[in-house]
Amino acid sequence: MVSRWACCLAVVALAGCAYVTADQQEELRRALLHYEEVENSVAGYRDRSAVAQVATGTALEGWDVCRSCVVYVWIAGQFTEFEVLTYSENWSKVRVRVEWAWHRVDPDNGEVISPCVAQAYTTIAYLTRENGVWKFSGGEILELPERRLVDNTPALNAKYCTGR
Repeated sequence: MVSRWACCLAVVALAGCAYVTADQQEELRRALLHYEEVENSVAGYRDRSAVAQVATGTALEGWDVCRSCVVYVWIAGQFTEFEVLTYSENWSKVRVRVEWAWHRVDPDNGEVISPCVAQAYTTIAYLTRENGVWKFSGGEILELPERRLVDNTPALNAKYCTGR
């Protein structure tokens, strides 16, 4: 059985595939997951320095710090697909399918103000190594018909929102 994290399980039209070691792929996966968790946290919404630990370049430059807005907080999630398309020592491009659950939270008191919502989407993410740390530096949601945003399906809700 081949690991789903192994690179080049299938040839991807137009994008190609990069050769990376399992350790390199895991390092990129962990960095991107950490970015998602920080980006979707109260600290990420309120403190630019928290985001600066996981994002760089245009992803950080365009970050609007929100001190009193409603926050979408990551409850649970995972990458169900993760493929390294381009890899170099300091820059990488990955295609990732994200499944996650969130709820809206008042950043001042931590009160949950919405029920859990589960979503899935596919994105291309760019990561840049800065001072030895991989950081999110940009990306784009894929709008392929089979990879569109999926909101709150019963299966996703059962997987991520039941009991939360």
